[in-house]
Parts: sequence; structure tokens; C-alpha cells
Amino acid sequence: MDKKKKRYFKVQKIGIIGHFGGKKIFYDGQTVKTKSLERLLNETGKYDVFRVDTYYKKKHPIRLFFRTISCMMKCKKIIVMLSVRGLKTYLRILKFFNFFFRRKLYYSVIGSTIINKVRCKKKKYIKKLSIFKSIWFEYKYGTDKLLEYGVKNVKTIPNFKYLCPVTEEDIDNYKKDRTFRYCTFSRVMEEKGITDAITAVKSVNDKAGKIIATLDIYGNIDDSYRAEFNRLSELYSSFVTYKGAVSSMDSVKILQSYYALLFPTKWRGEGFPGTILDSFASGVPVIASDWKANKELVKSFKTGLVYPNEELTSLVSCLDWANENVTKMRAMRKNCMEEYQKYTPEVVGKIILNDLNRE
Repeated sequence: MDKKKKRYFKVQKIGIIGHFGGKKIFYDGQTVKTKSLERLLNETGKYDVFRVDTYYKKKHPIRLFFRTISCMMKCKKIIVMLSVRGLKTYLRILKFFNFFFRRKLYYSVIGSTIINKVRCKKKKYIKKLSIFKSIWFEYKYGTDKLLEYGVKNVKTIPNFKYLCPVTEEDIDNYKKDRTFRYCTFSRVMEEKGITDAITAVKSVNDKAGKIIATLDIYGNIDDSYRAEFNRLSELYSSFVTYKGAVSSMDSVKILQSYYALLFPTKWRGEGFPGTILDSFASGVPVIASDWKANKELVKSFKTGLVYPNEELTSLVSCLDWANENVTKMRAMRKNCMEEYQKYTPEVVGKIILNDLNRE
């Protein structure tokens, strides 16, 4: 038997049930995370990923159902990457078929809604989650909360992205423009704090009596926010520019020229925001609201600013501080670059593989 055939028999089929987006291109965090995990597992040479793409749940539900059964039959290990809403239906399917196939099921949590779900429907939901050998939550606070509520099979496995981070030379060569260039890099919606970002930059400019700061906005515009966003971007076109949606593969190239990334989110489903990783890899400090995982991920005055705190009570006060402390903001750029090293595929991949290999 030749070497190629020997290697073939060592490769294991592993299932991923999640949103791959069919043949379309999606830039949302859920799809990026799902595809990143697929790539990581395929690149190990140990696993061959069997896709179950939930993108087809409305277009081809019957085909998706049989694809799921096929996954259960062929794969001894299956990773589920669904939002709480998507998981609701799949829990029944997985429980029923796993009675026959006895597979090792893993749940890579998308977002943070599951925390409230467990809190509100404690015993009932914990029992449903017990079908999973392991539940991967993206940040420690969420893991601790689920453990506190009685979910026993939880561990912290952070988000990761395939990015080409900036170098120290890039950091040294960074030159601030005459104006302070800020940006947002997320879905364009009210809950992500886009209106807050626009009004904060407006406030800074109003106090200065001229335009000293600009705001570039990247991302897909939410339909429910489109009319309001168009109104605001037209009203403040002198310092607000919409730049469209961008692939995460191009994020570093685009973000590295900005002074800071604004992330004043208040979205209830926020998990481990991929935009923070984009910013860290770009060597760009993050100015974020104290919401969900932000305080755990962004270290104030080291890799960015998290408000409110004792010194900075609002997004406006953060911008004022940032504009007055150019040297300190510049020092944060190297810290951000170094912080990204905790979230590379190599580092996080080892944690994932260790858990998959655990008996």
C-alpha cells in the first residue's frame, strides 16, 4: 500500500453543521467563523470536513435534512455552529438520530444569547444541551455564567481569524493624517452603535469649530436601518463616508491606516466580535462600549479604551482623550499587534484539536 493510501485511511470525516452561505459570499461573523473552522480542520491533515450548510434551510429543507442524516452516519465527531434560534430545531434532530449513531457532538456557540436562554429556562435547556460532549464559548465571562447556571460541559475557546497581521515595521511607519481618521467595521445597524459613532464624531468637530475627525463606515447596511443611515450620512457627509462591505481577508490592509476603530455596540446577541480581531491584527486601538465581552478583550489604555470607566464616561470623552494623547495611542498600536497573537489559528487551533482528541 503506497503512502497516499496510508494517509487516506488516517483521515477522519468530521461534520460541521453551520452557515457556509451556499455559493454566495457573506461577511458576517457567523459565516466567517464557520468557514475558518472548516479550513483549520482540513489543514491539519487529520480531518476531512463534511459540510452541512444551513443556508439551504429555506430553499431546500428536505435536502438539508437528509444531508444532516448523512453527516450523522459518516462522521464520528460533529461540530454544531448555530445561533440559538437555529439550534432550537436541530436539537430535536440531533437527539433523535444520536440515539442510534452515538456520535460525539460539539457545540461551538455563536453569539451570547444562549446565556439568557439557559438563565430563563434553566433545567429544561440544560438537559437539552447535555447531548453535547463539549460546549465551546468564546470568552471567559460567558463560560463562567453557563457554569454558574449549571451547564457542566463548557470551556472557553476564543474566536480566531485567518489574517495577515501588520509587522513592527508597519507600526513604525504609521503616520497620522492631519485629521483623526476613525472607522467602524461591523454590520451597519443601530444596535451596533453606528448612530452613536456618528454623533460622537460630530460632537468632537463641533467643539473644535472645524473638522478635526472623520468617520469611515464599513459593512453591510441592515435593511431596518437603511433609511436612517442614509439620512445621517447625507446630513454629515462632510466627515462621514460609507465605504461598503469588505472581506475579512482585506481588513488589515484597509484598517491599518486608521487612528482607531470605534465599536460602541449594544447588540444583545454580541459574542466575541471578529471586528476586534481585525483591529488588533491591523495594529489599531479599539474604542468600545463596556458591553458583553468587550471589557475582557480590549484592555483600557493598553489596546484601546472601554467606556464608561472612572476616567472616561462616554464615547465623546474617549475621542477627546484619544485626540489629546497621540503618543499614547501610537504606543497602543504595538500592543494590539501583540495581542492578536493570542487569537491566531495556530494558537486557538491547538485548543480545539486538544478538545476533539480528548476521550
